[in-house]
Amino acid sequence: MSATSLRRHHRRALDHVLHRAHRGWAEPEARAAFVEILAAVRARSDLLAAAPTVARGAPRFEHVDALIHLARWWREHRAPVAAWPGRRGHPLVIVDDLARHVLGLYPTPRFLARAWFADDRDDADAWRGWVIAHGRGTALRRLPLPIALTRAMEHHFLATPDHLPVRFALRCAEVRALGGSLGLGYAVAMSRLGRTFTDGAYWRAALAWIVRWEDEVPPDHLGPVLDYLDAARAWTARPPVVGRTATSLWRHVVAWHTALGKGEAGGARWPPAGWAGHVEREALGDGRTLCWDVIELTDAGALAFEGNAMRHCVFSYQAWCRSGASSIWSLRRRVERGDDYGQARAVLTIEVAPRTRTIVQVRGLANRVARGEPLAVVERWAQAQGLGWAPDALGTRPAVPAAP
Repeated sequence: MSATSLRRHHRRALDHVLHRAHRGWAEPEARAAFVEILAAVRARSDLLAAAPTVARGAPRFEHVDALIHLARWWREHRAPVAAWPGRRGHPLVIVDDLARHVLGLYPTPRFLARAWFADDRDDADAWRGWVIAHGRGTALRRLPLPIALTRAMEHHFLATPDHLPVRFALRCAEVRALGGSLGLGYAVAMSRLGRTFTDGAYWRAALAWIVRWEDEVPPDHLGPVLDYLDAARAWTARPPVVGRTATSLWRHVVAWHTALGKGEAGGARWPPAGWAGHVEREALGDGRTLCWDVIELTDAGALAFEGNAMRHCVFSYQAWCRSGASSIWSLRRRVERGDDYGQARAVLTIEVAPRTRTIVQVRGLANRVARGEPLAVVERWAQAQGLGWAPDALGTRPAVPAAP
């Protein structure tokens, strides 16, 4: 696709998004606020000319989402939109300036304006409320944030660079204030701990131990260690790290992973999430057919088989599956020949968050990063089922542009 064709395609997609936004309001006041904000943005900024982010081939206009969320908070507006002088530049710069004007906020670190962009989590509005309260003078340590901040954590949080999402910044600041490196902070923030903040005291103690032994915990060990500590919450109120060295804890982690891989075939079952599976077939010649199957795992036995085959700890996710917080899928590869169905081999394990309809993890053997044709199959399945992708689904740094 040429650059001209791509711009034309994006303009059509933007028109569709704006048309849908005009029709999707339950409150007349919110719709009126959106119309006024949109008119001001058109007249006094270049925000709508910004290129969309592209997630797995589909454009997403997160800056339009930001305008929608600002309109939804019309009750908190303190200044008329018509008095906004306008701004040009990076979308984050414009949204930050507009939000501070209409909501009557003091200048705050620019990365906090990311709270207005797309976020489908159930508690996203609570985070926006905290941003407003902080912008009106409330100290961060006085806000009901999901983790208790120390003065040092507050300092690191407020010094967050513009490119980090607010949730990631909070967890990263916790690690940094405990003495961890910036790399460790990023790694923890991009794990499951960057999406959930329950059991704050438990994880504070666990992270303090990880920071202490940071030089002895290789990067590829961090994920399994966090999975082990997450599972340990079921039998202890304190993380099982007291008095342990990195080597001794790793022995327990390996033993636990091995036990999971040998889990019983029976056990708990849970209802399917509701999305269809996926099959792709490719003729290889000589009467053989390569088949890719995406199937959902809906019982503990299937998770045990997957964990054993893939050498990771997906068996420990059954509590998340039973609660509806996670849906686990497996990409299997097999080769058919005539009437021989072929032996299916697990290639990738996929975790989907049903509440947000997003893929949050895709992992290969021993938690390796997904790539190549197997990942392309998962992308086609996700597109067919209307599933989005979390920024860190592939274990990479959040794919968000940095403000100038």
